[in-house]
Amino acid sequence: MRRSHVSILYNPTYVKAYMRRCTANERIENTEDALKEAQKALELEPANAVARKSVSRLQKIEAERLEKLKEETMGKLKDLGNSLLSNF
Repeated sequence: MRRSHVSILYNPTYVKAYMRRCTANERIENTEDALKEAQKALELEPANAVARKSVSRLQKIEAERLEKLKEETMGKLKDLGNSLLSNF
């Protein structure tokens, strides 16, 4: 178990551990979890400028990721619809 996980288990209000997990998740391109960690840190410490910047930046990245995923899904659905209609 990672130190940040253990730190949070012992002290659920330890902002630094949430920010470390945020950074680790972002490095492995897990922006959804990184955003959750940054939001938790900001919730615990609203004056934390680093957490605020991270939330703002990650929200933009996550919105772009979701938009791209939506476009890919719509493209696949269109292709499926076209392939089904071509049979008739």
